[in-house]
Amino acid sequence: MLGAALLARAVVPIVAAAFHGIDYLLLTDDGHQYLQLAESLTAGDFSRNGAAEVLRVPGYPLLVALGVWAGHPIGLTIFIQTVLGGVTAVMVYALAQQIAVSIGRRDARRIALAAGLLYALDPLSVVHASFVLSETLFTTLMVVHLFVLSKYFENRLLRYVALSGVLAAAAAFVRPVAQYWPLVVVAVLLLFPPPRPVERRVARFVPALVFLMVAAAPLMLWTARNATQTGYWSFSTAGVHGLYVSLGSSVAGMHRDAARQRVDTLAERHGWTVAERYDFMRREGVRLVVSQPAEYLAIHARAMLRALTPAFSMYVEIYYPDYGSASTWSRLFGDAAPRPGDYVIALPVFLLVGLACAAQYGLALVAVPRLFASRDAVIFLLLVTVAYFLIMAGAVGDIATARMRHPAMPAICVLAAFGAFPVMDRYWPRNTDAPRHG
Repeated sequence: MLGAALLARAVVPIVAAAFHGIDYLLLTDDGHQYLQLAESLTAGDFSRNGAAEVLRVPGYPLLVALGVWAGHPIGLTIFIQTVLGGVTAVMVYALAQQIAVSIGRRDARRIALAAGLLYALDPLSVVHASFVLSETLFTTLMVVHLFVLSKYFENRLLRYVALSGVLAAAAAFVRPVAQYWPLVVVAVLLLFPPPRPVERRVARFVPALVFLMVAAAPLMLWTARNATQTGYWSFSTAGVHGLYVSLGSSVAGMHRDAARQRVDTLAERHGWTVAERYDFMRREGVRLVVSQPAEYLAIHARAMLRALTPAFSMYVEIYYPDYGSASTWSRLFGDAAPRPGDYVIALPVFLLVGLACAAQYGLALVAVPRLFASRDAVIFLLLVTVAYFLIMAGAVGDIATARMRHPAMPAICVLAAFGAFPVMDRYWPRNTDAPRHG
C-alpha cells in the first residue's frame, strides 16, 4: 500500500517535468504566489509585492521555504509531498482499522487495506501531490487530526482532544477553509459526550472546551497579527475575497476580473485602506448574495457539483499537452467543448480517472446507511467531514474545481472501503486473515 502510494506520486511529476519542464510543476498562479511568499519568509517577513500578506496563511509557504533554503524549491517541495502522500495513505489505513474495530468488524485488516489502497491510488490525490499546491499538506494534517480524534472517542483521554486541536489549527494555517472546522468538531464532541455520572454533568463540556481553546488560540494570534499589519480583523481575507469576487460576482452575472477591477478603481478613487477595501467587499458580497437567494443557491449547488468532477483536465494537460487547459466542467457544459476526436485522444485518461472516481462514490454511498446506523462518533465525524468540504466548495462560486474536495478524500476512501466489503467477502475469503496451523 505504501509502495503504491509513493510510486504513483513519484511517476506523475517526473512525467510532467519531462514533458513540460520543472517550472510546469508550479502549474497555477497559486503555485507562483506560494513560491513568492516562501521567499519572503526566508527573508524574515510574510509579504507579497511589498505589502503584508493577509489573503494567504503561512503554513504551506513554510513547507516551500524549505526548498528555497535548500536551493531547490520545486523539486524538494514535490519530494516532501510525495512522502506526505504515503503518510496520508498509512493514516487512512489506521483510521479505517480503528473504526472497523470500534464497531466490531472481524474483517478490520481487510477494510483498512482497502481504504489505504483506495487513497494510495486516488487520481485526485496523486495529481495534486505532483504540483506546488497546498492540498497534500492540508489533507495530511486533516487525516492525522481525524485519527487522533478517533483515539479520543476510543479511550476518552483529554490529551487526544488537545493534540487534535493543535492539528486542526495547523491545518487552518495551511488552508483558511479550515478556520471554521473547530466549531464543527465542538458540535460533534457535544453530541457524543463521555459517559459521566449525573452529578458531574458539567464535565461533559470539558472536551469541547479544551479543543476549542487549543484550536482557537493560534488563530486568534494570527488574526491579531493581521489587524496590527493592516487594521483588518480577520484570520484570512480569503473568505471575504471569495464572497465578493467569486460568489457575489457570479450572482450578479459579472466576471470576477471585472469585480476585482471595480474594487481597485473604488479603492484608488477614495483612498481606501486595506481594512476599508475588505469592509466594502464583505458588505457588497453579502448584499449581492441576499438580493438573489435563488440564484445564489443554484450557483452554490453547481460549485459543489464541480468539486465532485473527476479532475480529468490536470492529467490530460500533462500527457496530451496540445489538448488545452479548459476544465472538465467547461468541456462538458461550457463554451470550451472540443471536437469529438479530442475525446478519443484522451479516452484512456477519461476511463481510468472517471472509473476510479465513480467507484469511490458508489462504494461510499453503499456504505453510508449501514455505517450511519451504527451511531459511531467517528463515522459521524467522517460524514460531517465530507459534507463540510463540499459545502465550503460552494462558497467560491463558479471557480470551484475538483481540488476543493481533496481534503474529503480520506473520509470518502474509508467509507468506500466499508462499501467494498461484500466484494471482498467473495474474492478475498475472511479465513485468510486468520493464522494457519499444522
